[in-house]
Amino acid sequence: MRRDAVGVLRRILPLAAAVRCGVRTLRLVSLGAALAIALVVLVDWTPGDREDWAGFTLLCVLLAVPPAVLFAFSFVLGEVVELPDKLRRYPDATREHMRSYAPSRTRRGKASGPPGAVCRGARGGSPRSYARPASCWRRTRHCLRS
Repeated sequence: MRRDAVGVLRRILPLAAAVRCGVRTLRLVSLGAALAIALVVLVDWTPGDREDWAGFTLLCVLLAVPPAVLFAFSFVLGEVVELPDKLRRYPDATREHMRSYAPSRTRRGKASGPPGAVCRGARGGSPRSYARPASCWRRTRHCLRS
């Protein structure tokens, strides 16, 4: 089943890239057409009062919707096309992040670990240490000072 998914993905990605290019072109054409329609309406019919300007504004908003939808579709297709490259980079990025979280020595000589490795008890990491009463936390407050 996995091989079928990879084969389908290999066939879909070039198609998505071609469709993205076409959608980008269509987006620019629709934006130009919307601007031309708005300009013709403005020149032919000059709004005078508030209601006329409100109608013209509504017309401009309605003319801007198709280019906006095409822009969003183009953006989503671009993310789909870039997905395999992002997935290939994840292991390297994860290793790099883990290297930055590796235990290092602080000024006091104590080891600091990754985020979330706060004092859970004396030095343990058991889930029971979260459910302890507040009096137990007072005894382990020394490890929270660093």
